[in-house]
Amino acid sequence: MSEKDEDFSGWYNTIIEEAGLIDKRYPIKGMDTWLPYGLKLRNLIDDIIDDEMERTNHDEYEFPLLIPQTEFQKEADHIEGFGAEVFWVTHGGETEFDIPLLLRPTSETAMYPLFKLWIRSHTDLPFKTYQTVNTFRYETKQTRSFIRVREIHFFEAHTAHATYEDAEAQIIEDLDILERMSDSLCMPFVLCKRPEWDKFAGAHYTIGADVLMPDLRALQLASVHHYKTNFAEPYEIEYEDEEGDFHHVHQTTYGMSERMIGAIVGVHGDDQGLRLPPEIAPQQVVIVPVIFDEASEDVLEACASAKETLTDAGFRAHVDDRDETAGFKYNDLEQKGVPLRVEIGPRDLENDNAVLVPRDARQDDVTIESQHAVKTLGGGKLVIPQADLVDAVEEQLEALKTRMRQAADALLEENLLTVKTIEEAKESMGVLRTWWCGDDTCAETIEEEGNKAVLGFPRTVEGDELVPVDKTTGSCVACQSETDQVIYMAKTY
Repeated sequence: MSEKDEDFSGWYNTIIEEAGLIDKRYPIKGMDTWLPYGLKLRNLIDDIIDDEMERTNHDEYEFPLLIPQTEFQKEADHIEGFGAEVFWVTHGGETEFDIPLLLRPTSETAMYPLFKLWIRSHTDLPFKTYQTVNTFRYETKQTRSFIRVREIHFFEAHTAHATYEDAEAQIIEDLDILERMSDSLCMPFVLCKRPEWDKFAGAHYTIGADVLMPDLRALQLASVHHYKTNFAEPYEIEYEDEEGDFHHVHQTTYGMSERMIGAIVGVHGDDQGLRLPPEIAPQQVVIVPVIFDEASEDVLEACASAKETLTDAGFRAHVDDRDETAGFKYNDLEQKGVPLRVEIGPRDLENDNAVLVPRDARQDDVTIESQHAVKTLGGGKLVIPQADLVDAVEEQLEALKTRMRQAADALLEENLLTVKTIEEAKESMGVLRTWWCGDDTCAETIEEEGNKAVLGFPRTVEGDELVPVDKTTGSCVACQSETDQVIYMAKTY
């Protein structure tokens, strides 16, 4: 059994530090220092989000960090949901503020006073914004890097619409963006409409996207919220229609955080280190010179030429010319999750070849093949003509991405289980499918005696609608009464 399988928590903490993503030694619990490699990974994910926002006509803003208590208090449910989690700022120097300020836990109460000023007419709608900033929540549970922290790298999109139906259409667009993100990250998820007690504070309803981690706990990766007019009314966000009548806007939000990196580490990593999907890998291809004294200059020149060729073709390529042994470099590149390694030595120069090594080449259950290979060496190494380098690299990155998605899909599919009793729920791990009658008392029984959280009602998108995944009838897992409400539940972070 691997270290990851034996002690997932210990493995996770070791991997993120050895790969150089963050340093956890900052003297405030739950506030980590991002290291250069971790920042590059984070920025590449942000770039994908930015591209999606550009594609769907969202404009980027950046709102202030501090929110006055008076604005925060305008939405009662929001206060109740976040009041216990905020960091307060009460003084500027030695001067006590008349109105305390708080560090944003999320940005509704920072944005919406200005939405009121900016949105005046139906011609201003839809109003589609986003920002990627740090938010702050006083997390009292045990912190875990990327998964449960106090300073959160957070993407949030906020939109305003003329009607409820227009806002519903925005929800569908958000879920399409999430599906496209899922493809880039090789990360399957389950969509659930959250139960009333677990929806976002102030929302009309919430859709959560949950990833199943290798320890068979669910991790919320993203959430989409329909606010109806719940924020527009207290913040007086109105528009004038063509007849001169005024209406409150209907609003939505869509949020994702650095938990995406935690999911990538957990779902894709192995005992050698990270395994990064090609689209977000800071270095997609690293070229390692295999140097002997008599041919060192020629090998280095060939590596530089290969890097230039790959860079011109649009790949993030790098030559690892550190004064270290080849074995040290191979180990380090595996720890960092580099998708593809290219080796070039004197013998390769003589034959105009290069050796390609995918990140998962050493796995016993993986077969490495290429239509460009002149031969395959031990350990899944592919000998490729240098003339075919670009095509072979593209082929191998795509093949690696497919294998990563298939493995992640299998983790979820093999651990999506149906349970029919509380005892089964208590003893099982994974995403558990069952039935719930809708009674709050039964919900308490499910969560307390079953020792699981209710993720909610599974949903999928069909056409332009969000519909139930499963319409079967069964017995409530708590009281055994007949019901058609299928729910998912899981042990969560």
